[in-house]
Parts: sequence; structure tokens; C-alpha cells
Amino acid sequence: MVKENAEKRKQNSLILPLILLAVLLSAALFMLLLRGCEADAGTNPVKGVQLQEDTVAWDGELPNLTGGEAKGIQLPGYGEITVMQGDTTLKITLVNPEGNPCYFRYRLELPDSGTVLYESDLIEPGRAVKEISLEHLPDVGDYNLDINIDTYSLEDGVTAMNGGVCSTVLHVI
Repeated sequence: MVKENAEKRKQNSLILPLILLAVLLSAALFMLLLRGCEADAGTNPVKGVQLQEDTVAWDGELPNLTGGEAKGIQLPGYGEITVMQGDTTLKITLVNPEGNPCYFRYRLELPDSGTVLYESDLIEPGRAVKEISLEHLPDVGDYNLDINIDTYSLEDGVTAMNGGVCSTVLHVI
């Protein structure tokens, strides 16, 4: 009987360390998987925010049309845009000027129909997209085009800041 109790205690003393080892290994595996998921979220320093992948460094300057010192968020303007019917890409520079305190998200939309031709992910300050893929290009003709620029805090990527709309004309030829 004494021999059986000693053997049970010996087995019990082995079970506790094995359980602890299993818990530690599970926690380590969980942490590795969690880090892998964060790495898959893009090249983005803000957790869960999707940054535009095909950007290039942009070091140009926007003209200051304020008549004074440029303050706040700098928004670019756009002139009329011409595209060939059937084209699926458009060469246009969608820029977030260096020094802006926010991310930009561009959305090109035909306001008369509500058709969205393009929507970007978040663009970091000092970066630009030089060519975009068009969706739902309309038939040959002239169309009102709104280039919406939504801005979001650099701290979290989701807090909206002030943005703007550049209204122009899209010529599909």
C-alpha cells in the first residue's frame, strides 16, 4: 500500500510539469501565429489599416494658392482627364504631399450616376500612386468626375479628418 502511494505521488509530480509545459508551448504557438497575422496586414505601422501597396516616393510640391502661408492639410487639385474607351488603366498621380498629418484615401466617382471608377487604400504622406486600374468605365462621352480625398489620422488610420472633393470632367474618347 505504501509502495502504491509513493508511485502515485511520483506520477502526480510528473503530470503537473507536463501540464505546465503544454500550456507554455500553446501560449508560444499562439503568440507566433498572432505575429504572423499582423505581418500579413501589409507594410503598415498601424494595426489593421490597409496601406496602398503600389505607391512611390513623391517629392514634388503643390502650388500654394492661398496667398499666404500654407497651413493644415495640403490637398492637390486635378484638371480635366481624358481616357480611351476600353482602357483599363489611367496614368494619374494621386498624391499625399510630404508633411501632411494624415493618410489619404482617393475615390474617383461619377456623381451623376454614383459609379465608383477607383478607390485606393490609405496613402502615406510623401507617397503617390502613378497609375490606377479603372472599374466601370462609361461609354464615350464627357462626364462630371469627383475626385474625393478622405483623410485619416496617422495615429490610428481610422479617425476621419477633413478632406475634400476636386470636381472635374472625364472625357472618354
